[in-house]
Amino acid sequence: MKSRWGRLSLRSRTIAGLGTTLGLAGLMAAWLLAVAQPAAGQGSSVYFGFSQAADYGGWPSSLNVAQQESSIDPGAVERFDLNWAALQPTCKIAALTAVGVCPEGPGAFDWSLLDTVVSHMKADGVKLLLNIISSPVWAWNPLTCGAYCADTPTGTGDSSPAGIAMPPADDSTGNGYLQSMVESVLERYDSLDPGEIVGIEAWNEENVRPFWPTTMGPNATDYTNLLCSIYSAAKSVNPSIPVILGGLANTSAVALNDIDIPTFLSDAYAAGAGSCMNAVAVHAYPAGDPSAANSDLPTVVQDANTADANGGHPSLPVWITEFGYCTADTSDKCPNPMTPDQQAAYIDCGYQLALGMPNVAAVIVDNLDDGPGPSTSPSTLQGPPYYGVYTIPGDPKADGSGYGAVGMLTDMFHGGGSVGPIYSSCQADYWNQVYHANPGDPPPAPN
Repeated sequence: MKSRWGRLSLRSRTIAGLGTTLGLAGLMAAWLLAVAQPAAGQGSSVYFGFSQAADYGGWPSSLNVAQQESSIDPGAVERFDLNWAALQPTCKIAALTAVGVCPEGPGAFDWSLLDTVVSHMKADGVKLLLNIISSPVWAWNPLTCGAYCADTPTGTGDSSPAGIAMPPADDSTGNGYLQSMVESVLERYDSLDPGEIVGIEAWNEENVRPFWPTTMGPNATDYTNLLCSIYSAAKSVNPSIPVILGGLANTSAVALNDIDIPTFLSDAYAAGAGSCMNAVAVHAYPAGDPSAANSDLPTVVQDANTADANGGHPSLPVWITEFGYCTADTSDKCPNPMTPDQQAAYIDCGYQLALGMPNVAAVIVDNLDDGPGPSTSPSTLQGPPYYGVYTIPGDPKADGSGYGAVGMLTDMFHGGGSVGPIYSSCQADYWNQVYHANPGDPPPAPN
């Protein structure tokens, strides 16, 4: 699974400006005047779902994840971390597996976990967005993995948060191994179950150092080589499967050699990414009301649309593959903590707002269940707790209303809730119209 420590630290960073030439307030006004499409569960072309690790150590079972997601939205999409480092951990000569060394080529695949996940998702009607988020140590470049080379000399490379996100060597060997893995995955699952996989997302937050931890840090040209390798492999098996540029973090370019979304996309287009993708993914973690003009949600979508237009692809779909709110009682546990009722209103409202934004093709909430960590097990830190709509499987979050995000989303996707028109605010107007379970409740307090 992806390194959740790194993503948690990103949420605490200050967002620097809008970085665009178009007026965001004007675009927001246009978006907010639009009428929303029907919910995805009711025939919309916009996917809805959750980003949720499953079956990896300490995380919920894929059986529970599939049942919960399908109960909320019968057409849900599960964004699943395809951990290459766990799928193909060693070389053929396992004892000689080392950083950048693979005698006689890669070893056999361990399909057990992925077989279980695919089986459970298919049984409950949940589609899969496979997010490739790691490479095994034997595929790394020993000259660019820095301290992580010594951190995990053998095995899966998952003993450090950044080590698991190390890309393969940026050469024909490393990217060749990557292509072979992608082809094998799609030949096994997409060929047998056409339509079960709705897309391949190529990496995660590759514009920030925790998820591109080479000695030089994020590099759009190197990333484009990886993206094109995944694209070539996927299209060789299924020409119609979408390949999505990995979800970009909304960050400034100040610390750790991180690269902001407009700059990274501009550089990627210059390196040829436009011919190696069918969509761009972005991540949004708003500090409060997602309809606010300076909110992460409209900002990242506008950044993507502007860069795509400048790159010659003005109609390229935009997938929001992480969108969420933290619920905690104090701000030291996560930035901008919400009550469960605020989380519910903002996730529901944010989804409906996104339906009216140009080119948006998917909204994936991060995440379904709180990860194993301080909220459920104070002695461990395996991921970012507090962001789930469930605390643990079967225990949906709720407070004063007794309703919460699970209840609101379930009603919406099963036809009982309102989907548009899109209101100008996620505060009183929206609350009174949409929060129909308890229409007399006051709106959530501004955060």
